[in-house]
Amino acid sequence: MLRALRGFGWSWLAVPRPQPEPRRARRLGIRADELIRQAALSSPERGLLLHRVRNEALMTVDAYRTLFDASVVFGVRKQIQAEEGVPTMEEEAARLRDETTALEARTLALRNRLAVQERRNRERRELDERTRRQEVDFLSHQHKHLDAFLRAVPGGGR
Repeated sequence: MLRALRGFGWSWLAVPRPQPEPRRARRLGIRADELIRQAALSSPERGLLLHRVRNEALMTVDAYRTLFDASVVFGVRKQIQAEEGVPTMEEEAARLRDETTALEARTLALRNRLAVQERRNRERRELDERTRRQEVDFLSHQHKHLDAFLRAVPGGGR
């Protein structure tokens, strides 16, 4: 069937267009006209009815053909629009990937900086605590010696 449908001038479409050959369509039209004429000779009402049915069928086929052509044009237009938008979307995706990489690197640098700052603060706090402890130990030692000295001095004791 596809072999019979090829070569109708619709090669730009992905879907072959099923359409009778012009000669065949003309012959079928002549035969239909002859049948309608013969029916009209025997019964004018039946001939008129067949003529109307044939005209309605032809109009319906033409409407479907027009709809098909318009939908193909619409589909091609949308495909072209989609293909035109692909490079910009790819550029946007690449830019966003680069931005993500840069932000991840910045986040890593800030985390490292935070860890260093926390370590420095902890070391400083430990040093301050050690210094205070030594100072308290020194002051308590000095207090003991001064207290012992004051007790040893005559009349200076409490």
